[in-house]
Amino acid sequence: MTPIPVEQALTLLLQAIHPIEAVERLPLGLACGRISAHTVLARLPQPPFNRSAMDGYALCSTDLTEELTLSLQSPTEALLPGHAMPITTGGLMPEGADCMIQQEAVTVTAGKGQLRFAPKAGQNVCQCGGEMAAGTCLLKAGEHIIPAHIGLLAADGAAEIMVRHSPRVAVISIGDELRQPGEPLGKNEVYDCNGPMLTARLGCLNFVTEYHLCRDEMAKLRQVIDNALKSCDAVVTIGGGAVGSTDLMPELLSQMAEPLLFDHVIMKPGGHMAAGLTGGKPIFSLSGNPFAAVATFELLCLPALLHLAGLEQCIPRRATLRLRGSFSKANKRRRFLRAMAQGDTVTLPVCSHASGSLYGLAGCNCMIDVPENCPALTDDEMVEVVYFA
Repeated sequence: MTPIPVEQALTLLLQAIHPIEAVERLPLGLACGRISAHTVLARLPQPPFNRSAMDGYALCSTDLTEELTLSLQSPTEALLPGHAMPITTGGLMPEGADCMIQQEAVTVTAGKGQLRFAPKAGQNVCQCGGEMAAGTCLLKAGEHIIPAHIGLLAADGAAEIMVRHSPRVAVISIGDELRQPGEPLGKNEVYDCNGPMLTARLGCLNFVTEYHLCRDEMAKLRQVIDNALKSCDAVVTIGGGAVGSTDLMPELLSQMAEPLLFDHVIMKPGGHMAAGLTGGKPIFSLSGNPFAAVATFELLCLPALLHLAGLEQCIPRRATLRLRGSFSKANKRRRFLRAMAQGDTVTLPVCSHASGSLYGLAGCNCMIDVPENCPALTDDEMVEVVYFA
């Protein structure tokens, strides 16, 4: 197949993958981080009644005379003419009151209150529906639920919410040289970092995951992927995707994928990424080089999985920022560099930027998108960044 640009690869993925339709009802306290299944409209106005903005006294502005003195009454549902009533922050304004004055602006003597100034009608009162009216949209279908949504829904009296089913994703690291952390290492063996890293990344976004290691054996790899497809909604393989004699994924995808969407992306690192569908379920083949795996995962695999999960806004956010520092290497191919964005500037970590290097990624929250045939990046240059989801 012909290598394709990153944007075309993402378009193909989003067109081919259909969001999972299954939904579930969750208690509000368990819904943060999930994806809403339905749009939720407010049943109540906010505030739900006229309430005091602070501790003090509720009164009617038209009762005030030049003396600015009012008799004080005990709290009741209605305000007596010519009186002021103690009220606490958030308290229901009594009938007949149209404003309130803060406690420190009133001197109380023998059951009367001497006001330091005359408040105007509506002063220090949070009007019913002043923040939002009943029927206001609190949460959109396909929106990622954050703590602020939980607060809004709780204020509206919601105890439960309908959310999208969390997809189950199998992460499979491939290679004879790989061992799980904690196992003894033999000669020419290394610990697998990619599988635990991407599994953790998915877990942070509320995906359900399972993690496997597989040797470079075609029959065994086919069995592991077949079993994963029975229990999972998607499969992500790491390693074995290039053109070496032990790289099994190109042949395996050509046998399994219906259709094979692409097998090469015009980018560095991770250009050998491939993706296809099997029985309607996506399979992603990523590079075994750690940063190559991260770059293609963030740019293509994760947006496609978030789309599978039902998230409406799944395309990575971009911005143009000012580079602090430089990158001395010119690039013929489009390249992505790990970076740290803060405000309107972005910096590169002091580390190797090779595809096989993982050090320096901690603390990064984006990648700089370096276009093809780009000379060295210089300090104070404007660059485009792609944020991690």
